[in-house]
Amino acid sequence: MTEDGGIFRPRTICVVTGGRADYGLLAALIKRLSAEPSVDLRLVATAGHFLTELGESWREIERDGFRIDAKVDMLLASENEAAIAKSTGLIVTSIADAFERLAPDLIVLLGDRFETLGAAVAASCMRIPIAHLHGGEITAGAIDDAMRHAISKLSHLHFVATDEFAQRLMRMGEERHRIFTAGAIGLDIISDFEPPSRRDWLAAQELDENRKFLVATVHPETLSADSPEFLIDAVLLAFEELYKEDRDIFVLFSGSNADSGGRLLNERIRTWATSRSDYARFTEKFGQKPYLAAITHGAAVVGNSSSGIIEAPYCGVPTVNIGNRQDGRPQAESIVNCPVDASAIKDAMVHAMNIHPKLESIRRTHPYGGPGATKTIADILASVELEELLNKSFADFGLDDDG
Repeated sequence: MTEDGGIFRPRTICVVTGGRADYGLLAALIKRLSAEPSVDLRLVATAGHFLTELGESWREIERDGFRIDAKVDMLLASENEAAIAKSTGLIVTSIADAFERLAPDLIVLLGDRFETLGAAVAASCMRIPIAHLHGGEITAGAIDDAMRHAISKLSHLHFVATDEFAQRLMRMGEERHRIFTAGAIGLDIISDFEPPSRRDWLAAQELDENRKFLVATVHPETLSADSPEFLIDAVLLAFEELYKEDRDIFVLFSGSNADSGGRLLNERIRTWATSRSDYARFTEKFGQKPYLAAITHGAAVVGNSSSGIIEAPYCGVPTVNIGNRQDGRPQAESIVNCPVDASAIKDAMVHAMNIHPKLESIRRTHPYGGPGATKTIADILASVELEELLNKSFADFGLDDDG
């Protein structure tokens, strides 16, 4: 009962996850919301969670003890640009059915993926308020950049990682009172994570203790004029040249995501690693904790994933950031940038492995702050007034002092 004698009804919050990457970040928030008495949690899994080649990561959600209330499998078999556009349309149609059945009071979305945009479009058309995590950021080398900003304009609450991103949303016309600087949710996972010892982890991976290993993740640069083959061929050649100079090197590749060109990259890496098993291994999916253990004990993180920009520096591990995909993100001092060129990539890896970042120093100066985002976001989602969320105004930056 409420104080005025009415019947208490917990608010229904629906979290949408489109794959292993965003689920790894959302898992702690899902757990906290599911334990909140004022929240009736609903979970929708879609897109990359159902790809066999990426390990059908929806099963990981259920292994973690969470119930999936709607499974929306909508990715087409092809992954060219037209197929991605068609898949986006399919998710609008399919997830609308899920939203109609689940009747959420609020939708939670993270990031910048095409499936996330599709969910935002459906929720917007259905007059369901949207809370968006990690808006206001820039990744100039990927089409995701535009999708992130589009999702922000469709959203009603914003949980951003830094004050810089909050300012960017305000310049986009978002009202001040809707924006909360919560920090990067991935840092909470690291601060709560206790990795196995390096010796135990290497033994589990059947790797010699004396070998230096690197963790590599390469995604397509979806706005680049160059082909995905150009990118991955440069990366693989760099590892070949590095191994010629240092036989103690070993590289662990994780799979690319479901972008246009992602399957091609995965097949190329798989074929390459299979024929070079003495110094390379390809894993379609790590899972969040095994991946954190890998980068924690690694000599460097290599590729163009956001984890090299956000999570790796907080773990005190150097990053080789290749190409333009992550252009625009603030960077820690442990990040080494290089172009898509085999020689430059090899030199950057050598340089990165010679960096000895001081863990506490990197953490104190990390541009994405520190842990605490999960609690901040969950507390606000559980208590924010819902009635007026849909009534958005465009705030002219610098003119609207009241937000």
